[in-house]
Amino acid sequence: MIGKIVSKIKTKQQLRRKVEVGNKASDKVWLYNFWNVKAEEMWVTRFLKHRGLLKTEKRLSFYSVFGDKKLLDYDNRNLKIFITGENVHAHSFDSYADNLLSSKEIGLSLGFDYLDNAKYVRFPLWLRTAFQPEWTEKEIINRVEQLRFPKIGDRTKFAAMIARYDWGNTRSQICKALENVGDICCPSKVLHNDETLKTVYQDDKQAYLRQFCFNVCPENSNWPGYVTEKVFDSISAGCIPIYWGSDNKPELDVLNQNALILWDFDADNAKNIAKIENLWNNKEVLYDMLHQPRLVDGAEDVILAYFSRLENAFAELL
Repeated sequence: MIGKIVSKIKTKQQLRRKVEVGNKASDKVWLYNFWNVKAEEMWVTRFLKHRGLLKTEKRLSFYSVFGDKKLLDYDNRNLKIFITGENVHAHSFDSYADNLLSSKEIGLSLGFDYLDNAKYVRFPLWLRTAFQPEWTEKEIINRVEQLRFPKIGDRTKFAAMIARYDWGNTRSQICKALENVGDICCPSKVLHNDETLKTVYQDDKQAYLRQFCFNVCPENSNWPGYVTEKVFDSISAGCIPIYWGSDNKPELDVLNQNALILWDFDADNAKNIAKIENLWNNKEVLYDMLHQPRLVDGAEDVILAYFSRLENAFAELL
């Protein structure tokens, strides 16, 4: 989701006005504190509509982290749901560190944390980017298999790093450490040195990444369970992810950890650098790693269970 962060609200009148305006898909679904995304196009709205769960007479307000949580106090709609793909433990979002579970106003909370709470369902961001909300069980299983064994083809270039921001300087540090191993193409704002993502691939990130053996794709910040779309976009394109995040134990019941290069900012990463250099200079070893299964056995069952829990939680709420 892209757009401008909601401006700070200083008065009760501004809060009430924000609640009155909202961003609605219909009289049933309103969004608050989101980026500029249309409510009817939001993943969860589509999920509920496809499963017939919006036929309820109840009205829904979805809240995220890009604004003042005091909006909750001025919203008189029937059901309030919190959802985020952001690291709520990072300093800019730490007012939402409890996933709003302490609020009596919230009927359901969706996040990435591993929590045991009757009002909480773990549904991290990568599930909403790697899988479409309207897909059947068969389509989800097919997508899992595509992720497990992505098309490799010929990989002629070393590595890519696509990022508009570099909070914590994590991406720049990895690129600096690998600059003597091979050329890293950076077609976005951070370390920009390549125009072809736009001029040749018309901003098709997947098509662009299919040229590369490696993809530098760390998270913006670290917390157990915090996994976004980055590593899954990388494996979908057939790259070897150079990744950091989720305490370097990302989705253990889904991702094959041996198919990743896990960067460690608490170490000198000499072993990682040597491994990457050896892979790049030894094409037989490189292609052995590129052809490893990216997802573990049983990943499809884990992912289907996420969808089932989400549907059941909304069905009970509504």
